[in-house]
Amino acid sequence: MLRGLAALLVCVGHIRGMIWVDYGALAAPDAVTKILYFLTGLGHQAVVLFFALSGFLVGGSAFQRIRSGQFNGGDYLLRRLTRLWTVLLPALALGALWDWLGRDILAAPGYDGSLWPILSSGPDATRGIDLSLSTLLGNILFLQTIFVPTFGSNGPLWSLANEFFYYLLFPAMALAAFGRTGWPMRLAAGLFAIIVAVILPQVMLLLGLIWLAGALVWPLGNFAAANARRCAIWAAGGLVLLIAGMVWGRSHPGLGADLLLGGITALWLPALARLRGFGRFYAKLSKALSEISYTLYVVHFPILFLLASLLFLPRQMAPDAMGLVWLVGATIFALFYAACIWRMFERNTDAIRRWLQARFWPINH
Repeated sequence: MLRGLAALLVCVGHIRGMIWVDYGALAAPDAVTKILYFLTGLGHQAVVLFFALSGFLVGGSAFQRIRSGQFNGGDYLLRRLTRLWTVLLPALALGALWDWLGRDILAAPGYDGSLWPILSSGPDATRGIDLSLSTLLGNILFLQTIFVPTFGSNGPLWSLANEFFYYLLFPAMALAAFGRTGWPMRLAAGLFAIIVAVILPQVMLLLGLIWLAGALVWPLGNFAAANARRCAIWAAGGLVLLIAGMVWGRSHPGLGADLLLGGITALWLPALARLRGFGRFYAKLSKALSEISYTLYVVHFPILFLLASLLFLPRQMAPDAMGLVWLVGATIFALFYAACIWRMFERNTDAIRRWLQARFWPINH
C-alpha cells in the first residue's frame, strides 16, 4: 500500500500543478483548501519513501544473501534490469509519441519550457524538451541527470537513475566488505563501487543514504515480529513521525529534510512489514495499487501534460468544486491508462525474465 500510495501522490501532485493555480496565488485559502494543497504537494516526499522502500525490499534481501554466501550477481542484475526496462522502454516510446504530437503536430503550449515555473517538472525552462537519440540512449542506460537530461517531457524519470545506480553501488560495497567469494572478486567489487561513486553527482550519492538505511534495517524485521504489541506500537509511532517528517519537509525543503524523512521511513518499515493484514478489501486494493505503481510513475506525465496543455495551460483552475472534479477525473484517467500499460508490459516481467534467462543469460553456469 505504501508503494502504491507513493506513486499516486507523485501523479496527483503533477496533476494539481497542471490544473490548479499555485497555492501562493490564492487570496485567503480555508482549512480544507490548505489540507488539499498539502496532501497533493507531497510528490517529492513520496519519492523519498520510494528510495527507503526500495532499499528495504531490494537491498535488504541482497545484503542478507551476500552475507550468507548465496548471492548470485547474474540473477540479481537480470532481475533488476528486466524490472526496470520492461516498463521503461515502452514508457520512452509512448512519451516520444505524446511529445511529438504535442510539440510538432498540435503546437500545444509549454513544450518550450515556458511552463516550468508553474509545474516544476516536465520541459526544462532553459531548453524545452529533448527528444534526441543521444538523450534517449542515455535514459535507457539510466544516465539522465548524470550526463543527459530526462527524455522529452517526462521529468519524473530523474529518480530512475538514482534507483539503478543504488542497485549497483551498495551491493558492490557489501560484496567488497562481507562477500564470501575470493579476494579478487571482493577487490573488483570494491573498485567498481569506487568508480560508480566517483561518477555519480554528490546529491545522488547523499540521497543514496536513504536507500542504504532501508537496506540496513532489514534484520530488525525479526525483532518487530517477535512481539505483536511492540510491532503495533512501533508502526503507530513510525506513522506519527512520518507525518511530522512530511510536514517538516514541506515547510523546510532541502536535502536535510529528505534525509530525515528517509531515515524515519527506513526505521518504520520493519514494523510495517510485519503488521497483520486489514481485511480482504484492503489486501486487494493494496495489491492493485502496488502492481501498477511503477508503471504509473513512469508513464503518467507525458500524456497528462499533453492533455493539460490542450485543455488548460497556461490557464489554471481554482480549487473549487469544479476544479476538484477535474483533479479526480484526471487521476482516474491516469490510473486507467497506467493499468492498461501495466497489463501489456509490466505484468509480463517474470515471463520476460525467464525467456531471457533461458536463451541469453546462463546465470546457473
